[in-house]
Amino acid sequence: MNPQSELSTICVFIALKEEFRIFKEIFRCDLAKVQNNSTADSIFEGEYKQGKSRFRIAVAFAAQMGETNTARLTQHMLYQYSPSIFVVLGIAGALTTDLQLTDVVVANAVESYIDHAKIQPRKKSLMERLLGSLAGTSSDKSQLSNNELSVAGTPYRPTPRIYNAVESLEFASPELLNSWKAAGKNDFSTTLAALSANQQVRDEPIIHLGPVASGPFVVAAPEFAQFLRTRNRKVSAIEMESGGALNSIFNQLPSPESLIIRGISDFADDRKSNLDSTSGGAYRRVAMRNATRLFDLILEAGIASDLQRFNSTVGDSQALATIAPMVLTRAPETETNVQSVIQVIAALKGNFDFIWELGTYEGEEPVVFWPVRLRKPTPIHAAQTFAAAALSQKGAKVVLCLDNLGNKDHTEHDFLTAIRRWWSKAKGVNDVECKLFSDITTSQAEDATGDPWQFVDRWLGKTDKMLDEVLRFQKHSMQKS
Repeated sequence: MNPQSELSTICVFIALKEEFRIFKEIFRCDLAKVQNNSTADSIFEGEYKQGKSRFRIAVAFAAQMGETNTARLTQHMLYQYSPSIFVVLGIAGALTTDLQLTDVVVANAVESYIDHAKIQPRKKSLMERLLGSLAGTSSDKSQLSNNELSVAGTPYRPTPRIYNAVESLEFASPELLNSWKAAGKNDFSTTLAALSANQQVRDEPIIHLGPVASGPFVVAAPEFAQFLRTRNRKVSAIEMESGGALNSIFNQLPSPESLIIRGISDFADDRKSNLDSTSGGAYRRVAMRNATRLFDLILEAGIASDLQRFNSTVGDSQALATIAPMVLTRAPETETNVQSVIQVIAALKGNFDFIWELGTYEGEEPVVFWPVRLRKPTPIHAAQTFAAAALSQKGAKVVLCLDNLGNKDHTEHDFLTAIRRWWSKAKGVNDVECKLFSDITTSQAEDATGDPWQFVDRWLGKTDKMLDEVLRFQKHSMQKS
């Protein structure tokens, strides 16, 4: 198939051979293996035509699990295909009783839970220390039991428009949804009914939207599942690939849309191996069939096509329409004279009424700090991005300082994805460096006394304004606005 075809491409990542085998059996698209000279991975292509949808489908199965291998193969597919949508499809273990075997999860968030983890000495209770001292083992630091895993995690958010559309299938495409349920019910009656007398499984699957945990561990211990839920009580399932895929997607410019679909094959506890052996893997197969059929339903319902139309007609053009008249009518008169950062600043002030708070610097390599409150990206942010890109082209280093303190109505990931998309279109140099207010404040406080409030007090104490005066001014400003 011609990679330069006008068709948009949807890339699908599948971890294991057994999952890919089921995908090929269920998915209504003929797939043929393509020659792949750059890696040893198996990639298959086909053309999907159904209802409103017409896409090129590129499917890769990795033949092994894990975020590292997923990230590598995702990067390869992003480079080779520049897809409009990237899908991670497979099975997962349930972490909540809301989910039962062969149900399907569509992730509205993915937490790569092992990122930035560290092993540190476990804090022992007074009784543990006393008993250890009496046993003569209190100084033994070599035992793993004396240490604990402390995780930080990196959160990612797949495309909201896709999972919101999935949530409304009941009303937008009831016939398609009912056919999906009927196919799952048929699988239950023909494959699982005789096995499921004492199992948590429905005769008709449901679709669940919720957070998914992703990491390098095959989890078969209820204690670990419980630990993950203490970090996020809404986390619904656990798997081993999505975090790696979304990490690669997050760093791609521009980023494709993303979709995570997981069929529930076990409960991520000590029942896992017994469940597989007694059923001969039947729950895994039916879970993958249900997940594959849901992906097919999403395409048939036109959700992917609608997303493409949204991106091509609204996406960046909405922001560009706001500032394009100024750029087209006013920019050319200064364009040929702009040779330095100072001249860029002067042109933006003179032509577009930008307001600058200048510090001092020497030479032609200033650092431009760009503070922005974390919220849904707007055309204003697009205009700021284009200005920042212009500064970068003349040698300035741009540092986006993202205020993520206080109430959040958007995620850092989604905000940065939009900024980086605009930055790429404006041909900004290198990438936008981003610093979070929460990280800056915490690191500064730790360097000082370990108490963030003492850091804030020290900062305010160096200004000409007392704290009460600052607060009065802020209150007055809020009332006026």
